[in-house]
Amino acid sequence: MAANPRLEINVGKIAGNTAQVAQKAGANGVNIVGVTKVCCGAPEVARAVKQGGAAMLGDSRLENIARMKEAGIPGPYMLIRIPMQSAAAETVRLADYCLLSDVVTGRILGAEARRQGKTMHVIIMVDVGDLREGFWPNQIPGAVTELAAVEGLAIAGLGVNLTC
Repeated sequence: MAANPRLEINVGKIAGNTAQVAQKAGANGVNIVGVTKVCCGAPEVARAVKQGGAAMLGDSRLENIARMKEAGIPGPYMLIRIPMQSAAAETVRLADYCLLSDVVTGRILGAEARRQGKTMHVIIMVDVGDLREGFWPNQIPGAVTELAAVEGLAIAGLGVNLTC
């Protein structure tokens, strides 16, 4: 037995638990995103989550998404944070979806998506009072109007981050 701490992951249980959640969610018309950030995008975990029925894989780090893609695990993939403007090219190359909290970043992502011949799907974040990220609720209509006009972007929905 190893002397160092280690984490053992039962991928069979991950797949089984994912299947239960996916079935219950699917019965209500909801698809799930299997988030792999706690295991740094470990391909064996991502594979189990997809096998269990997750419609998409999500991670907070582009390098973890790259790791899963390099392992041949099919997407789509979601960057579950706001991308840095300086990482727009890598975000569009690796992720199919990302969170978005400002129009300028949306324009940059749209331009990069056009350059790469892709569409970047965005979830527009709404700040609900925890001052963490997103547009204020009264800014949403204007932001949606502006972002909907950006070629290369597709608005996938609205999101909130509450006390995370």
